[in-house]
Amino acid sequence: MSMKLSHDDVLGSLKALDDDIEAHPDQIKPLDPTIALRVQNLVREVEIDLEAPLSREHE
Repeated sequence: MSMKLSHDDVLGSLKALDDDIEAHPDQIKPLDPTIALRVQNLVREVEIDLEAPLSREHE
């Protein structure tokens, strides 16, 4: 199943995260090294050009 997020969905999620961090900075915890390694392994071969414009398909 494919899930498409709109620009507004992403911005809304980031805003909610930002609000929660501001309201509860005492609850911020370091990322577990095991999870960090798992994420690194998942994206190891993913190439991305941060300078390339987004296509309409990816917005």
